[in-house]
Amino acid sequence: MRILIVDDERMISEWMQYCIEKHPDCQVVGCAKNGEEALELFRKMTPDVVFTDIKMPVMDGIELCRHIKEDMRTSHIPVILLTAKDTLQDK
Repeated sequence: MRILIVDDERMISEWMQYCIEKHPDCQVVGCAKNGEEALELFRKMTPDVVFTDIKMPVMDGIELCRHIKEDMRTSHIPVILLTAKDTLQDK
């Protein structure tokens, strides 16, 4: 499984990458610090799944998800939204 990690917190991204790479069937194909960078990587790497933070600078995870889901060629790819916030009002 090819995975794209998107989070503006470097330590979180590194921890996720470390955990994912412990599984032999999983490969991190890229890490991005915002949705804009992630969309560029997504288009180049075509991952099987995206793990993204919701709140990030430049483009947030919800907008990234919209871009992925609006394209019929990639709308089937799962996007897992992550957050430490307890409400979307914090967005």
